[in-house]
Amino acid sequence: MSDSIFDQLLENIGYVASRGPMRRFTDAHLLFILHLCKRNSIGRQALASETGLSEGCMRTALRFLKRTELIAIRRNGTVLTRSGTKYVDRLRIEMPDTKPSGIAEGGCNAVLLARGWSFLMTDCLGVRDAAMKADARGCIPFIMEGGRITSPYYDAVGVEYPDLTGLAEEIGMKDGDAAVVCGADTEQEAYVSAYASMIKLLDEVLRAA
Repeated sequence: MSDSIFDQLLENIGYVASRGPMRRFTDAHLLFILHLCKRNSIGRQALASETGLSEGCMRTALRFLKRTELIAIRRNGTVLTRSGTKYVDRLRIEMPDTKPSGIAEGGCNAVLLARGWSFLMTDCLGVRDAAMKADARGCIPFIMEGGRITSPYYDAVGVEYPDLTGLAEEIGMKDGDAAVVCGADTEQEAYVSAYASMIKLLDEVLRAA
């Protein structure tokens, strides 16, 4: 996993990564894991089930995150450290309980909200493409400004998209917020692709975190 958003964190604590087998998880998986750990202490099996990773792969992912000092692994599960909580809170990404359906192409949809980051939605195509590269079937980035919900990418190319007003209300979207709804074959893939799009949206913020 070269050029990871977590490289700077490892460098800051003086960790030098050694070469090894290619990892089967991505930064999107890692960010997903951090948000799941923020909600509650959660065990490795549950994390594997939520993210779609195997238990062996999850063990490696948790070992990696532990090196960044963002998580602590305890008997009753994995939790965020104080540094981990600060890191996640700074991103202002929320994972609403809302389970959208039939908005983005794909059997399962997932939505993520980014508080106050609408001004970063300058490369909507890049945000969408990041999700598609992570196995999304469809992705609709959207923002709220002046009380209006728009998808700048789809508006620019003149392609119609579903009315997102109801979804925006369900997730508590406010002026200045950005969001993505991604569709994939499974719920796990939908969330991973949504986190991939958020990484693209918040790239500079993440690398400075």
